[in-house]
Parts: sequence; structure tokens; C-alpha cells
Amino acid sequence: GLSMWRVNLGGGTAEQGAGSGIDDKTRRAECFLSADGTYNWAKASGQQFFMERAKSYGCDQFVLFSNTPPVYYTYNGKGYSNRGAWSNLKSENYGKFADFLATVTDYFKQKGYNIPFISPLNEPQYNWTGGQEGSGWQNSEIAALAKELDKSLTAKGLNNTKMLLAEAGSWDHLYQDNASGRSNTISSFFDSGSSTYIGDLAHMPKLICGHSYWTDKNWQSSEDTRRAVYNKAQQYGVDVYQTEWSMLDEGYDECPNYDDASYIDMSLAMSRVIYQDLAVANVRSWSYWTTAAQEMYSQKNRFYLIRIIPQDGDYGDIEKEGTYNANKNLWVLGNYSLFIRPGYQ
Repeated sequence: GLSMWRVNLGGGTAEQGAGSGIDDKTRRAECFLSADGTYNWAKASGQQFFMERAKSYGCDQFVLFSNTPPVYYTYNGKGYSNRGAWSNLKSENYGKFADFLATVTDYFKQKGYNIPFISPLNEPQYNWTGGQEGSGWQNSEIAALAKELDKSLTAKGLNNTKMLLAEAGSWDHLYQDNASGRSNTISSFFDSGSSTYIGDLAHMPKLICGHSYWTDKNWQSSEDTRRAVYNKAQQYGVDVYQTEWSMLDEGYDECPNYDDASYIDMSLAMSRVIYQDLAVANVRSWSYWTTAAQEMYSQKNRFYLIRIIPQDGDYGDIEKEGTYNANKNLWVLGNYSLFIRPGYQ
């Protein structure tokens, strides 16, 4: 029932290798853009393989997402940030980053992929000081980038590709104002009286996205949070997408004792999160993080639909051959994706 596939537009940390400062090579990502300004479309060959396979199976929506601008455009030349709550993208490079995003979108569109959305940044409420690609962003900086990206998409005639903002790290960031300059995103972007209003941009749909992390452990608090998301979205006539979830925390109703929890216990916890996101928050799309991963640190099936086992074991080198197998999470998610189709009410 796969209907949407998310594709990471890396910032070039894979090319930097150990010099990227990101120790886990599975969290480094190649960039189509080279330092000299040319594009190498042979990069990210693995991701392109999965795009081809997804399309061949009938998946007709591909979302391009970016966790960091290309490292050539950042203040510290890295894919992670040391600028705290502020963006690592140099102020003079907003237009260049927007052009990069539009250029890659245009390339894949010309290859026959439907790209309804491009997501230029991820979880701006966090500072992303290391470990993986990322950067903090102020709402004002997001609005500035959105205006540049709107221009770039228009210039390339990508009329059917919209912006997907702003991958909030948890639902409460959509409706609560904590005076950080990077919260209350629905009002910030869709209230016409806001200094960061971008609701009138041609490529900005009446749509906001967030992640179901940290607000998902028990029925009542989960419902209350999602009801608040729904009410705020209704106030501004905005649709909501849930674009990233996996079991980051412990102590869920379905498996209160993590050590004793079975794989299906944890998958049923995910099922309840999906249900509440659909039925209470009224999300129009739901995506899981990630499709395939290794199982390490007694994490069980918290972070994958498909388990990858390198030939030298769970802690082995992922670049080597190995095996894979479907997990209970894939089965549970499939019971939603197969029977609740795009456009259903």
C-alpha cells in the first residue's frame, strides 16, 4: 500500500567522510551538488535505486527532504551546526540553497517522478550540534528561505511542486508559543498579521507538517495534544501531515516495561499513535522513520520496518552484504496503508 516515499537530499557529509564530524556513516549523506557548482547525478545511487523500485510498485508521490544545506553553503562548512537556535545557512546563500532544491526537484521531475512536495529543513526546534545532519532555524529564517524557494520553483516552472514546512520536532510546536522564535508555527506562517506570514506564496499550500515524537506514550495525553493540533489547524483552515515517527521513548501504555515488551507490543503502540493521528489530529498523511535499519543496543524494532543484518552481525559493517527481513511494524503499518488510501474520507 505504499503511496509516498521520502527521499533525503544530503548535504555532502558522506563525501567529507570522517572529516564530517559525524561518526556514524549511516547518518552521512551524499550531495548531488559538487563544490565547484556542478551537479553529479550519479550520487546517492542507493536512494535512486529505491525511488525506481517504489515507482515500479505503483508509488506515485515522492517527497524530497533536506536536513542541512550543502556543506559549501553553511557557516562552519559542516552538515551539523554550532549556531544554536539559528540557521547554519549563511545569509548570502539562501537563494543558492533554494536553487539547489529546485534544480534537484526539476531533475527528478524530468525523469518522470511526481514530486508534490519539497521539505527544505527538519526539526528546526533542535540545535543539531552533532551526530547527524541538521540545523536549528528561527521562524523568521524559515520564512526567508520559503520566499527564496518559492521564487526558484516558479522560475523553473515547477508549478505542481509545493513546499512542505516545517517538520516540527513534536506536535506542541505547532500550537504552543514558548517565545523561542521557533514555535507556534501554524500562527507564525498562516496568520496574515504575523511578521513571518508566508501563506500567500504560490508554492505554499495551506498545509503544515510535524512529527509524532514525545507526545505519544499514553492515550489521554496523546489525545489532548492531537486535539490541540486539530483545533489550531481548523482555526487557520490548514491541513496537517505527520511526516516522521518511530519509538524514541519508553513507557508506552502498550509496553510499560520496555525490557519485557515483545516486538508486537511495540508495533501495537505504533498502531495506536497512527490511529490517534488520523482520528483526532485529522492528519492527511502519515510517514514512518525509517524503512530499514540495523538493530543495535537492545532497541528491538523501534526504528525500522525492515531489519537489516550485515554479514558480520547487527553491529557489523552496513556496507557489506547481509540479510533483511520484514518486521511486525511493516505488517501493522500495512494494515493502515493498504486499506486507508489517499483521498479517503
